[in-house]
Amino acid sequence: MKQSQNGAAVAGRADLLVTRNGRHFPELACSLHGIEVQDPDRFLVHQCGLIGARIVALLTNLAEDRRSPIDTPVGIVSLLEELTARFCALVQPILRAGPSA
Repeated sequence: MKQSQNGAAVAGRADLLVTRNGRHFPELACSLHGIEVQDPDRFLVHQCGLIGARIVALLTNLAEDRRSPIDTPVGIVSLLEELTARFCALVQPILRAGPSA
């Protein structure tokens, strides 16, 4: 872990770092400080598991103040698909099922 990143995470008492750049946060260095590192896909999959179908409401709220193409939950998920494929695969069936899900 780079010194400045290490210092910020430790000083902030972080339990979790979400990053696409995991190579700057080696597991051993982080674990010495009680910090877990997750990529965005793993993090969002975990969040989906915690809140389930409520993810649709969260995505709807997030989309409200956005412009096309991310002004709908489907638009947001489509944008995230390249970086968070597993999360998107979990959420897409929920979105397709509609509001009653």
